[in-house]
Amino acid sequence: MVLAQDQEEHDPIDEAIEGLANLGPVYFRPRIRLKDVGYDNNLYNEEDEPEGSFTATVTPGIDFFLPMGKRQLISATEDLDLVFYAKDPPGIYLNNDASLGYDLYLKRIHLALGDRFVTRLQRPNDEIDARVRRNNNLLSGELNLDVSPRVIVGLTHDSDRIRYDDEDVEEPGAPDSIAQILDRTERRNGLLLRYDALPRTSFLARVRHTDYDFKDPESTRESSEMRYLVGAEFDPTGIINGELELGYSAFTADLAPEQDYSGFVGMARVTWRTRPWLHIKVSAERDRQFSTYATNLFYLRRNLEGRISLRVAGAGWLDLGYGYDASDYPVEDVNIGTEDDPLLVAREDTFSNPILGFRWFPREGMVLGFEAKYRSRSSNFAREYDRLFIAVSIFLSK
Repeated sequence: MVLAQDQEEHDPIDEAIEGLANLGPVYFRPRIRLKDVGYDNNLYNEEDEPEGSFTATVTPGIDFFLPMGKRQLISATEDLDLVFYAKDPPGIYLNNDASLGYDLYLKRIHLALGDRFVTRLQRPNDEIDARVRRNNNLLSGELNLDVSPRVIVGLTHDSDRIRYDDEDVEEPGAPDSIAQILDRTERRNGLLLRYDALPRTSFLARVRHTDYDFKDPESTRESSEMRYLVGAEFDPTGIINGELELGYSAFTADLAPEQDYSGFVGMARVTWRTRPWLHIKVSAERDRQFSTYATNLFYLRRNLEGRISLRVAGAGWLDLGYGYDASDYPVEDVNIGTEDDPLLVAREDTFSNPILGFRWFPREGMVLGFEAKYRSRSSNFAREYDRLFIAVSIFLSK
């Protein structure tokens, strides 16, 4: 994000194309990443007899920028993942992330329009262990007005069309079709007020309304939500920086009022550079996500993660981290009793995620990395599993 005070000193279009190669009026930034080259010992999060495989992902990508004078900028981005699995079944799978944007900069007005398409083979959420292809088409618009050198008022609108491949998922409690239960369009309208208190520190307030329109005409998941958020983006000294948004969500289930939700949501990410050789990162999030199970419309996901980075060997960084996730369900539908004497409780899932990594920066635009990630799930309903993934990555960018 470019702060209003920064715009007085830096032209946003010049900043976007600074240092880039060009062919005539078109500027571009190519990159390539070889990532997740390693071994996954539990591809499908199995509790018993897990199956492992060697994997690798090659991601070529490029950004394009076409300035149209000093006020307009057309941009495009393309990132293509070629994901390789050695077995079960062997093959190469394609993921794609492409976007097109238009920016108009007037004296006190900034208009941004975007169209983004993402197709990815992934797990729908923490409940489902099988990978299902998800297609997103996000249309977005934002209009910001500088009402003063420090105050910006913005209007936002976006429409996100979410579709899954219609595949059966053979897991306990899972629906016959992920597409039937999760295909939807999310339409969001928002109002933003931002105050740039310092050149590198801003405070904001946001109000957003969302309609959830599910594709299945017989779906009982039609719903809406109002969010009221306050937050900040800060980097006042270069020692501590981060962002946070905290607030209140009022979620209304149109056809299942017993599953309405009103409560706290928010996120925070902070990095503390205590010494030139020691960085500490902490992040936390609490939010609602749609569930794939018929009895629960949603679950609350809580995440907390911390990471310590130590500079070693000059241009290298050693990363030690730990993450914790928990999913809380509003409806008590898990029977821990017997058929004759049932005792229903709410489903509870927890995840433990320790991480060990090393990053080396041999030169500008090049990163070599190693990472070992362990993940385990404990649950009173779903299968429990342990998973270890060890991989190396190489990133190159102009």
